[in-house]
Order: sequence, then structure tokens, then C-alpha cells
Amino acid sequence: MASLEEFEEKVRSAPLQSLGLGLAAGWVLTQLPVFRLLGLVARVALALLKPALLVFGGMKAWELIQARRAGNSQESPGNPS
Repeated sequence: MASLEEFEEKVRSAPLQSLGLGLAAGWVLTQLPVFRLLGLVARVALALLKPALLVFGGMKAWELIQARRAGNSQESPGNPS
């Protein structure tokens, strides 16, 4: 991995090439629908949030029920559950 000093050395040795690459990268980034893609990712994440929370809550409720059953069976070993 190149260090910052190596990068600066390359830019100083070929400034026009570095400028051209920077302009090309900027142009490509302006052509890509970055904000639309980020918006799509955000919408999908928010749409999946409700079902994920529902599943998580169900899992926690199941753990609580199992813990209470285990606690009841330990307190009274002669009592079948």
C-alpha cells in the first residue's frame, strides 16, 4: 500500500497526468447515479427494518418463555411441565 509521501511524489512527477486522472474520475462520478443508489439502499433498509424488528422481538419473547420454563422446572422437579 502506497503511503501519502509516495502519492505526493507521483503527483509532483506527473502533474498533468494526475490532473487528467482527477478530472476523469470526477466526470465518471458525476455520471453515476450515486445518490439514487444510496436512496434505493436506504429505502430497502427501511422497508426491511420492520420485519427484522418483528423477528427480533419474537426471538426475544421465545427466549424469555424458555427461560421461565427452565426456571419453573428447576424450582419444582416433581411438577411436570
